Amino acid sequence: MDLKDLFAKKFNIKKSPVFYPYIFAVFPIFFLFAHNIEEVFFPEVLMPSIFILSLTVLMKLCLRLMVKNTHKTGILISVFLIFFFTYGAAYDVVIGFRIKNLIIDSHKFFIFFWCACFIFAVHLIIRIKWNLRILTNFLNIMSFVLFVLVLINISVYKLKTNDVKQIDLTFERTKNKDNNEKETISSSFSKDILRDIYYIILDGYASSSTLKEIYDFNNAEFEKHLISKGFYIATESRSNYVLTFLSLASSLNMKYINFLTEMLGDKSKDRKIPYQMISNSEVMNFLKWNGYKFIHFSSGWGATNYNKFADLNVYNSRANEFWMILIRTTLLRLFENHFIVYVARKRVVSSFSQLGKINRIKEPKFVFAHIIPPHPPYIFGADCGPVSKTSLEMSGGVWEQKRNYLNQLICINKKVEMLIESILLQSSISPIIIIQSDHGTASTFIDSDSGTASWGNPTEKMIRERTRIFNAYYLPDFNEDEEYIYDSITPVNTFRCVLNYYFDTNYGLLEDFSYYSNYDYPYKFINVTGIAKYD
Repeated sequence: MDLKDLFAKKFNIKKSPVFYPYIFAVFPIFFLFAHNIEEVFFPEVLMPSIFILSLTVLMKLCLRLMVKNTHKTGILISVFLIFFFTYGAAYDVVIGFRIKNLIIDSHKFFIFFWCACFIFAVHLIIRIKWNLRILTNFLNIMSFVLFVLVLINISVYKLKTNDVKQIDLTFERTKNKDNNEKETISSSFSKDILRDIYYIILDGYASSSTLKEIYDFNNAEFEKHLISKGFYIATESRSNYVLTFLSLASSLNMKYINFLTEMLGDKSKDRKIPYQMISNSEVMNFLKWNGYKFIHFSSGWGATNYNKFADLNVYNSRANEFWMILIRTTLLRLFENHFIVYVARKRVVSSFSQLGKINRIKEPKFVFAHIIPPHPPYIFGADCGPVSKTSLEMSGGVWEQKRNYLNQLICINKKVEMLIESILLQSSISPIIIIQSDHGTASTFIDSDSGTASWGNPTEKMIRERTRIFNAYYLPDFNEDEEYIYDSITPVNTFRCVLNYYFDTNYGLLEDFSYYSNYDYPYKFINVTGIAKYD
């Protein structure tokens, strides 16, 4: 027996199953999940995994009819998967590349090159005369090891985060900034009138001062329209935190969340607890205890895409941010403007439409809707029509596209005006409506030389832009002389004021602070209240 036969016998090569294509199929999905694990829920991985595994099985069945060699079939499938999953990344590398007078500025040039490379690779594999059993064994082992390493990374993260106990959302009620003393919340209101409550978050909607100073845009017409309908505009409002998941965790629980620094560490990126606080919030629980139905609108983003505690989740699309990012790395990126943009636009349009009809549910309702625009990506023009050459980037240099931001904001203004008309017209009892931004814009964060965002050392101008927000309240039978709502109110006090006034609770108002942190160190809070305040 020669060495080759001994090796084959030792490792049972002749009976080697070809399972590595299935691992290659799901590996990119799990790899992306592992690198975004702080922001993505595991169920979001299942649907694309099932899709690509089904596609892999179908390819194998089809190829077996044409290629009798099982090992070649496995390699052909794997090559296709590599070309499929790397197209988006390769396109990002070559976009703008110049070959003499030819500039690669669209998919139509690059896809021909990509297909030619794929066809050439397929041709070589089909012509190969070698025994591929050893290669199959190697690929089986390699794929298995890579997948196990990803699973280990995911498991380690899950074990670490499971060490952090689920927090009691009523534990951190505070009377003021200096103590954690529990508040005794009493309520003697009459349940004869339970007004519907709409809490609508317009992500990244800048304050009027920011729009004037940085965007050279006067938003007075929109604000005058809201005022004419009975809204109060908090003209000096600021966000308490500059990142969405922190801002919403704070406003929906009526408290500051700086305790997370001690709980998680200032170097942590773990979003588990803030996400939990958003989905199982104190505001929601209070209202449900008092007879409200909780209606949650899907946003397509992390913590507000789905809420298991809601009485009704309103879906306008099952696609979410993780799927969008995954699609952009693959060959499906060719259809991003037809699929991803379509889905994103449909979600926003349908959300506004359904919000206007939700009052058909007769029970008292707490309606929460997180609307991504005017925050990037820019998918609406000023007339609410499609945008040519849409960029699906959501952060970084995209904030510098001020005209695109303004166009999207103008569109959202129109949709909000129509929504308010619909809600007020069809509500038998005047509702409570809160239209609020979670944080401001970030156009001044862009480094002019590199074109990338700079969050590490923000200037005072950056802080003012990011913290100053739009904040409007429709409060029926509200007596302004009682000063429940005031110009400089911040989101942490929004529901303290609303519940005190309409439900006769006695939440003490907190001092209006603004804290800065960045995506790399979200829990390293810097008190920037003095800078963020209006002059």
